[in-house]
Amino acid sequence: MGLCCQLIHENPLSFHFLLVPLYILKTNHNHETMKSYINAIVGGILFVATFCGYLFVVPHILYFHEQHYLFQFSTEYWQHSAHLHGFFYPLTTFVIQFSHIPALGAAVWSLILTAIYFMLQSIVFRLSGRHDWLQLTVLVPAYLFSCTISLNTFPDTPVKAFIWTFAGWIAAMAIGRFLPWRKKDIQFHSPQPRKTPVWHHILSILLAISFMLAGYRMWSQENMTGTLVKTERAMLEIDRHAKAGDWDKVLETCDKLLASGRKNHLAAYLRSIALFKKGMLYDHIFDLPQHFGLRALFFPWQGSKNQAEYGHYVFEELGAINSAHRWAFEAMVGWGETAATIRNLARYNIAQGRMRVAAKFINILEHTMFYRDDAAELRRNMQAGSVPSLRDAMAHVPSEPARWDNVINIGADAKYVLNNDPDNEMAKQYLMMAMLLVNNSDAFIRNLLAYYPADKYPTLPRIFEEALILYRIKAGHTVFSAMGYNISPETEQRFGRYMNESQKGNKGTYTPEMKRSYWYYVQFILPKVNNNFDRVQPQVQS
Repeated sequence: MGLCCQLIHENPLSFHFLLVPLYILKTNHNHETMKSYINAIVGGILFVATFCGYLFVVPHILYFHEQHYLFQFSTEYWQHSAHLHGFFYPLTTFVIQFSHIPALGAAVWSLILTAIYFMLQSIVFRLSGRHDWLQLTVLVPAYLFSCTISLNTFPDTPVKAFIWTFAGWIAAMAIGRFLPWRKKDIQFHSPQPRKTPVWHHILSILLAISFMLAGYRMWSQENMTGTLVKTERAMLEIDRHAKAGDWDKVLETCDKLLASGRKNHLAAYLRSIALFKKGMLYDHIFDLPQHFGLRALFFPWQGSKNQAEYGHYVFEELGAINSAHRWAFEAMVGWGETAATIRNLARYNIAQGRMRVAAKFINILEHTMFYRDDAAELRRNMQAGSVPSLRDAMAHVPSEPARWDNVINIGADAKYVLNNDPDNEMAKQYLMMAMLLVNNSDAFIRNLLAYYPADKYPTLPRIFEEALILYRIKAGHTVFSAMGYNISPETEQRFGRYMNESQKGNKGTYTPEMKRSYWYYVQFILPKVNNNFDRVQPQVQS
């Protein structure tokens, strides 16, 4: 409704359009006809308001539900889901699937709410013989709208309400035939129908609009639209871009969210991957404060289904397909069969040569409305024996049944991948960044000598030089000189400026350039990271 008011303000002609029904009311004094106009106007406003709300205010909610509940056109799915969750679960997921196309999903949900309004109006009239001129029935779909716009609530309430309201409408039609006032209606009241003042009908419309505006206002205040909804929307936009492999958009959205001052683990994690994909990890990792330290590179396993559905990204990019497979399976355990997880499990099984298992997951997608093209592509990949977008860096490594992923330290996994795949650039960069983020200078130097020898790398990334200055202070000039590395004059001068600012004793005086340095991270951010996680970050050993 807030959006509708804004549109009227920006385009006054739209307001004149709304006056047309009122002109009809003024020129038509038939009571029943006028009431039908009233209900049509209110129903139309309700549909437009909810449609705009779904499509423009909370589109991320529709996306979230569509991504986490997958309807399948199969008897097995219907029986299984109804047995576990009740009859209304498959009905609700059937409705949810249309949100794959945002406008279609918004229209379907709005039609359900509007239909409930019209049925309630009919029930009131048939059982009481009077019209709901106060438009109190509009409060029901307004409340039901609020039941569909939460990430934490399965939106089955409107579906239940629609079914029960429909049943009530059928019952009211049957019962109403035997009520006294229905007999009077057969006589059409009188040769001259009773007239109702136009203002009466205008008030009815205004009351309905007021109810919807009040409901929107209460919802916006309760949910802190300015912060919570914007954050949720940004997170799910990041999720959508990551699933599409659009890392440019991932980086743009993450930067926007984190630059606003919000601390968001998902954004920090996917931003690191996006930076690597863009060849910018070393140069821009500290452009924004790394409040999560080492955890900016991965999700440690904490038994959370919200984290489980994102943990596979870094391992897929590393080429550790078996680890990515484990995370995807954990996501399915937590969320059930979702489109993204089923697709990933099919991809990973194809990459690992488990074609019969992959076929089972592909079969699930083939029984959906909007993911049949994905299923067809996966069938072609299965026939070809590989997935073009996947590279299994460990395919040549003999199976190690006793080998487990390090669930609290991505550095150990990166080192393992690098030992078996020496040309894995992401594993190398993530290993180096892991050591920098925990400030393990000794392990950093050992691996710097191994992977960035001075004779092959006469120039080093800026953050490497900044870390080398700290190591030089710690180890002494003699030890440092023996390694053969040179630090650029620009970095030496920048360190001098940093020390001058540090002597002032107020971190608020540091320039933006200094706040992007590794020195600032070690001095001010890393101690807070360790305190926030109640322990020192795990060390990375070579």
